[in-house]
Amino acid sequence: MLELLRSTYKSADTEENIDIYFTRPIGLFFALFFKKAGWTPNAVTILSYFLGLSAAWMFHYADLPHNICGVLLLMMANFCDSADGQLARMTGKTSLTGRILDGFATEFWFICIYLALTWRLWDVNIPFTNTTWGIWFLLLCLLAGFGAHNYQCRLADYYRNIHLFFLKGEKGAELDSYESQNSILQKHMREHNWIGVLFFYNYAKYCHRQETSTPCFQHLKQLLIQRYGSMDNSPKDFREEFCRRSKPLMKYTNIISYNWRAIVLYTGCLISQPWISPVFELTILMAIAFYLKHRHENICRDMADNLGKEEGMPTIRGFLFDYGGTLDTRGEHWSKVIWRAYCKNNIDVTWEKYYEAYVATERRLGQGDIIKPEDTFLSTLQKKIALQLEHLNIDASEGEKIAGDIYDETLQVTGESRQVLQQVEKSYHCPMVLVSNFYGNIRTVLRELKLDTFFAEVVESAEVGIRKPDKRIWQLAIDALNKHAAPPLQPEEIMVVGDSIEKDILPAQSLGCQTLLAKDIKTLKK
Repeated sequence: MLELLRSTYKSADTEENIDIYFTRPIGLFFALFFKKAGWTPNAVTILSYFLGLSAAWMFHYADLPHNICGVLLLMMANFCDSADGQLARMTGKTSLTGRILDGFATEFWFICIYLALTWRLWDVNIPFTNTTWGIWFLLLCLLAGFGAHNYQCRLADYYRNIHLFFLKGEKGAELDSYESQNSILQKHMREHNWIGVLFFYNYAKYCHRQETSTPCFQHLKQLLIQRYGSMDNSPKDFREEFCRRSKPLMKYTNIISYNWRAIVLYTGCLISQPWISPVFELTILMAIAFYLKHRHENICRDMADNLGKEEGMPTIRGFLFDYGGTLDTRGEHWSKVIWRAYCKNNIDVTWEKYYEAYVATERRLGQGDIIKPEDTFLSTLQKKIALQLEHLNIDASEGEKIAGDIYDETLQVTGESRQVLQQVEKSYHCPMVLVSNFYGNIRTVLRELKLDTFFAEVVESAEVGIRKPDKRIWQLAIDALNKHAAPPLQPEEIMVVGDSIEKDILPAQSLGCQTLLAKDIKTLKK
């Protein structure tokens, strides 16, 4: 039994004592009971929903007996939440539906509980005042739940999985990336699996928020991928050193997760001061979360610097940036960005037919007689969509909405890119040059998107007659960069940032430049 219990732990490094000695053993007992009774993991998860809802109902009463019942019911819900995963591993019954149900369980409990506590405190005075809580407590709970709670749990989950990755390897962690989850989302969209679309749309956004909250780790991750092909191939001594430094932080990831949040909730309800629960999340737990992030980011920054020193990396004195896929999307190929807009607008076409139209349109645009130097990004997009719809024999009126949706998304992404470029400019104080395969109007587009002021020079394929991946276009960019550098830059002092290994990374490396594969421009921020 002890071995069976230990097998349910992800790692002794990341487990909290409350879970090791209390929640996990009882959860295992529940899992064995439900297995014998023939219950499925999803049924156990749904039971936890009803238990959490019942706990919330009990907490809306102010008397002690009802609140004791609420505490017991919420503890039972938590035991079931522990048991469903253990039962799934025992029986091999895993599903997308189960993953969705399990992922939302804790949020569902606390939404119900905060609504119940709002009802309870509506006519109660705020401590030390003559003002009733009323709508103010609901606003406090919304801020605690959707602001503090989501941020804290997202951060704690990510840091635990980073630690598990370096401790146990890729198979021992759930270190998912926005890129991988977005690819799965696109697959479900093509298959019209709307349950999958709903889940992976939200999960991809969750992963993206994790990545944008941890810029120093993203930088370290990119360095490891560039040096060793993947993080999983990083040297044993590096992994051990990371775990040694990361392990002391695991206690903080546990504090800002579930158990201490629940303990404070129990205490507040039992002493008739439930308001301390959301206040605790917004103050104490938020301070711990910020401290945790500060410590973890410092570890990643320090290890990235040491990795650079070990590799003998020179100081960066100049940057070359790719444009398409690096600054205007979050690492997605434009074919997929446009396809997403097609799906959103319910355009009746298969991926295969759409992609055929996409390729044909790009060939026509490459002829140089359609896009004019004065064309803005929006007009370029409208022309591109119109040609695609013409190829597909679809009503051209559909193009305006598709182009509008893509344009709005691109404005948001390029706004993020501006912030990162400002930070790079501030941190490095060195020249930057843009390199792009484009249609002859990249300068107009950069002005439109307010990116033009960052680049000392622009090297565009339509102007120079050379397209990536030809390394000659990168040599032209190096020459352009050197017009603004003194003394002249050596290739190893230049950082090339792009989203394509074939078109950006490999040609730049062949010229001796440092490279950063930036699937999301925010990975540059340190």
